[in-house]
Amino acid sequence: MDLHGRGVREDVRELGESLGEAVRSHEQAATYQAVESARTAAIDYRRGDGDDRATLRDLVERADPGDCENLARAFTGYFELVNLAEERERVRELRRNEAAGTLSDGIRGAVADLADADATGADVANVLADVRV
Repeated sequence: MDLHGRGVREDVRELGESLGEAVRSHEQAATYQAVESARTAAIDYRRGDGDDRATLRDLVERADPGDCENLARAFTGYFELVNLAEERERVRELRRNEAAGTLSDGIRGAVADLADADATGADVANVLADVRV
């Protein structure tokens, strides 16, 4: 079952595009261009299109402190968005497993594990007292 017809890569791409639009609309054109140049250099390196990180390093070394701050802010936001996309993928995976009846770490599995471990009601109450959702 393909929930929502999406995957983590699509989420990351769309969230990254949204971040780019936010930078473009709220910062100067030079800031947007610096962020895009750094992003492209990082992607090229990750894909193996660059032998080292020299392009990215040069870009950061040439940037003034304000641009470095904006780059750091943009990349921090990007990585937070990637984490969000990964969390969404985890939820989709849990839902797929639940729908398929293969969810091994759900409530039924936990109850079975507790029963196998001969847990008492007091043991369960102590564990649940520590659970924060």
